Amino acid sequence: DDLGNRNTTAGDATAASARDPRIDDLEDGDDRILQVAGRRGFWHVFNDGTGEQTPGLYEAPLPSLGGLAGDGLAMHTSGNGFVDWGAGIEVDLNNPGSQVTDPRRASYDLNAYQGVSFQARGSASTRLRFQAVTRAVATLDEGGRCDPSQEGCFDTHGVDIELRDTWREFRVPFAALSQGGWGQQEDFDPRQVLAFAFQHIVQEDNVGSSFDFWLDDLVLYGPEMSSPLPHMDETTTNDFTPRAVPETTD
Repeated sequence: DDLGNRNTTAGDATAASARDPRIDDLEDGDDRILQVAGRRGFWHVFNDGTGEQTPGLYEAPLPSLGGLAGDGLAMHTSGNGFVDWGAGIEVDLNNPGSQVTDPRRASYDLNAYQGVSFQARGSASTRLRFQAVTRAVATLDEGGRCDPSQEGCFDTHGVDIELRDTWREFRVPFAALSQGGWGQQEDFDPRQVLAFAFQHIVQEDNVGSSFDFWLDDLVLYGPEMSSPLPHMDETTTNDFTPRAVPETTD
């Protein structure tokens, strides 16, 4: 699929706008994000090829029933048997094509925002990491600057997310993102973000384990707009551990 022709390259960055901070609420039932504030893109499945994932690697992930309201839609993926680096799902922010290798895939400038919020739930065995994929760590064939012939590409800036089997709202400030430390070290640049990714991470103590998680209501937030979520204190150091937004009572 194609969202239309536009003269962008991997070196271009479309600037963010606070007019509409929504990335996707999934209620349209397709694999495209909301086309607002210059953003355009598709959801993608990714994995290391060693296990089984639903949807499959070459299938378009579509929202499923089971969202926040019970009868709403949300993005869902599950799998097992991965023994290398894992599996997950990601969403492009500035790509008119449906593949991450589309030569028109470009970065999106998020400098006007402080972070991203989203709803998530999942199984206890899921070891989820939220990641902001930038041009500095992505390979050349996926719109980045990292030479795939060199080791250490895709040491992406991110944070670990602790899931429960009930929906919770999370707010992740970009200042809290850090690399895993195993690859080429790069500073996080919010002006050069290609995609947001949600990855089940494989480590020594969970090789081959199952995962199952749901996502809904991805929204950007910044200093000049009212927050889409109830107030929560934010930690802006690299040892930040995302916490669910506290539940409110009447």
